[in-house]
Amino acid sequence: MQLKKIHPLIIILFYQSIITFGQVSTEIEKNAPQKLPFQSGEWFEYRIHYGIFNASYASLELVNDTIKGLPVLHAKGYGRTTGLARLFFKLEDYYDTYFDEKKVIPYWFIRDIYEGGYTKNLEINFDHEKNTALVNNKKNNTKAIFKIAENAQDILSAFYYLRAFYPEEKMEIDQTFSVNMFFDSENYIFKMKYVGKELLSTKFGKIRCMKLKKESEALDYQPYPGDIGLKIMQNISAEAWQMWLGHQTMLINEMRLTPVDPKARKFLEEEMEKFLFGDGSTVPEGFVPEKK
Repeated sequence: MQLKKIHPLIIILFYQSIITFGQVSTEIEKNAPQKLPFQSGEWFEYRIHYGIFNASYASLELVNDTIKGLPVLHAKGYGRTTGLARLFFKLEDYYDTYFDEKKVIPYWFIRDIYEGGYTKNLEINFDHEKNTALVNNKKNNTKAIFKIAENAQDILSAFYYLRAFYPEEKMEIDQTFSVNMFFDSENYIFKMKYVGKELLSTKFGKIRCMKLKKESEALDYQPYPGDIGLKIMQNISAEAWQMWLGHQTMLINEMRLTPVDPKARKFLEEEMEKFLFGDGSTVPEGFVPEKK
């Protein structure tokens, strides 16, 4: 698993209707577009293949709806594994967001997922006047209120927010953009970089796309000795390093490794390189992630 300072996202954007990313607006109503680049009835479906086999499907649909009499747009996201992939790893994810059809800010977000035994069922109610979010964890039967940033987006509404507010013609190569996000119970700033345009060949013909990359905080120290440590500091984000440390802990516990043992240390270093720069590290047979 490779997650560098700038990590490519799987984003295919239709040039005629898609967007750029810009600084988070503090005058959202003033800057609202007269006509949105999307409308009810928009629908996407994606298929992921491994060789000749279908591995999973994902769809995204936009419809008109209401919340307490207020007209909103309702985006419905769904993803699942299929075929042989489903036998090894069952995934069934539902995402819903209800957002203002003019301001494009979310009022209600639903995340109901099943991923190989890991489950989560959350509903988030946004109050943008008070800048708070009520998180209802339906699985654990708990509720909590969190402060949120101005114009905070959920992970699904952000797709439409960015399309609406940041026109493509303002984009510059290597320009970095940000949007305030609230996910589960945490606030963070989602940073992207525009790196150019690309013409993709598909079964529907050639599609003009915009190419974006995610930016992550860099490491400000060398986390491992030797040349490999220097390579990590220069190429790997702080987020990715923390992910490796969590994976390493799992390997030590599940495989009963002793870090002072030279063989164990050699094994962990090899797994670290595969995790950070290769195709992914080993997962012990029979290991099931802890349910949260």
